[in-house]
Amino acid sequence: RSCSPRARVFYMPLVGAAIMPHGALILDPERSEMAGTPLGGAARRLHEACFAAGCAVRAAHPHLFILYTPHGLHSDSADMCIYQNSSASGSCDWMGAWGEYRVSVQCDAAAARSLLTALQAGGHSAAGLTAFSGYDAPLRWGECVPLSFLGPALSDGAKVVVLSHGPAGTLERAAVVASRRSATAAVGEAIHDWAAGEEQRVFLLISADLAHVHGNARAPRRADGVPDPRYLNARYASPHACAEPFERAVARWVETGSTAALDGAVRLAREAMCCGIEGFVLLDAAMRRAEAAHTSTVGGALQGSLLAHEARPLC
Repeated sequence: RSCSPRARVFYMPLVGAAIMPHGALILDPERSEMAGTPLGGAARRLHEACFAAGCAVRAAHPHLFILYTPHGLHSDSADMCIYQNSSASGSCDWMGAWGEYRVSVQCDAAAARSLLTALQAGGHSAAGLTAFSGYDAPLRWGECVPLSFLGPALSDGAKVVVLSHGPAGTLERAAVVASRRSATAAVGEAIHDWAAGEEQRVFLLISADLAHVHGNARAPRRADGVPDPRYLNARYASPHACAEPFERAVARWVETGSTAALDGAVRLAREAMCCGIEGFVLLDAAMRRAEAAHTSTVGGALQGSLLAHEARPLC
């Protein structure tokens, strides 16, 4: 399949933003472990929504993706790590599966250095990471799954800067989201301000899944009909009561921009075990900064759309 033809290009700094899931199950809804099941239908809906999102992203004509990932490389010296390599590649491999889905992207090393300098100058906790003497930086499912749906824009020449936000564990991240919310939001504002000084069109992409506590009933099945243990959560075998309220709050924030809705999601994030919650805080701050600039020059508020939402293990 292909996206519709490109339209005329207008130049502005931060041209858009998107949240895309990184659960590898959405890559191929027809795989045997999901075929003919409600899980397969959910995967198909997310797959189609991600394809549509990829076409919408291409229509924004980005020159550069700022890709926020909660599952990349981290350093104990800084909260935010920015890859400095000129290219990156890897697979969607997750616990021994989906490794056949590979991604290779060109990175903008100069933009990465510039963004790092800007964040450090602003007093933000940021560090640069360079892998393998500057050759391909390693990517895994947290980056490769969303990038898999952005082939049209990447084929048009768009490059990538990867921002990896620690800590590595979802439980650890959920435990600190409230205490460092203002610091994370400040980074989002700084990213917008940096993009405003760039002579290229910058798109902010957040890689994130939602609540990890929907229970094990939806887990994919092995060939013998037994639930695949890779998708089971021993701590939350049954759905946690906060899972649905958390995701309703996130959906309301996406569709309305409601600060109160995001506040509610942050309050529930620790119990919901959402790996992407700090990406939402960063995105909200960046887009509010963009909205202020937009309304002062163009008029009207920026709006979001919820293309699809499914419960874990898909998100």
